[in-house]
Amino acid sequence: MSERVQGFKDVFKDFYNNNKRPDGTTLLPWARGKPMAWDVTVPDTYAEFHIGNTATKPGAAAQKTVQNKLDKYSKSASTHIFYPFAIETAGTWHEMAIELTQETTITEDTRIQHSFSNAFPWLCKEEMRFLSTTPW
Repeated sequence: MSERVQGFKDVFKDFYNNNKRPDGTTLLPWARGKPMAWDVTVPDTYAEFHIGNTATKPGAAAQKTVQNKLDKYSKSASTHIFYPFAIETAGTWHEMAIELTQETTITEDTRIQHSFSNAFPWLCKEEMRFLSTTPW
């Protein structure tokens, strides 16, 4: 295995040196030898800033928020896999939040277990069970 596993300080230095503060990051590699970082945002669907778009397109506030987060953390792509996690106040989930939820609620048959409950402790087991069985 020729890939270098980053040390504890290496995982965070890229973010902190660039004045970025994701909500969390894994210490172990998530995929392709890189740790995962995430940033959770809950945009207000009915805020004056978003209402013009959300009135005509469901999920527009989440989409705008995700694009802003991807732009903000774009320089970290060489060292981290980044997931913006956006859920609108009206309940619309962005597709990347759905993707991460599905990826981290792996069945018991799989040997690789990513710890979703540790990464996102505010979701209760019933919500995680619902999300893992919902046909998106």
